[in-house]
Amino acid sequence: RRTARRRATPPPRPCRTSPPRFVARRAKAQCAFVARHLPAGAALESVVEVGGGWGALSSEAMARGAPFPAAVSCFELDGEAVDFMASRGVDARKGTLEASPAADFPPGSVDLILSSMMLEHLPDPRAAVAAWRGRLKVGGHLFVEIPLENPVPTWWGSDPARPYWVGHITFFAKGHLEAALASLGFAVVAA
Repeated sequence: RRTARRRATPPPRPCRTSPPRFVARRAKAQCAFVARHLPAGAALESVVEVGGGWGALSSEAMARGAPFPAAVSCFELDGEAVDFMASRGVDARKGTLEASPAADFPPGSVDLILSSMMLEHLPDPRAAVAAWRGRLKVGGHLFVEIPLENPVPTWWGSDPARPYWVGHITFFAKGHLEAALASLGFAVVAA
């Protein structure tokens, strides 16, 4: 016979005041990549991040200075993440760019859209990118980083009713994103 003793509830973990280090390092590398591939002398006035999570990419862009503006707007569905980003000075908005009022970001008004590790969470990433394209200025830029996960490793499971634990529902192989972007009229500058 065994007896069980109720364990004490562990104390709550303290809230983060900054993103995990690997996320911050990735944001630095992403901003450097974007800056290297912009035309010489580019001055960005309007930058929007979609699916900002921790807001590390938006925060890094704002801290970096030229060619990035002092303010970046960021869309995110998770309310706690929006609050976290707002506490760090990001213009964080709950929702999506494609569903935001046109008055906030009129068609043809955005210089750069940033999307880091987000498209794989969407059922129709091409439709989202097509909607974002309408908000970009002529000659505007889109930065997208995605994981290459096709074929999906078997240890992730294969039951479509129970997707990979981080919510990836669209999987990309090399060339998939480039083909989708080209089909929407984007010229891929770097991959």
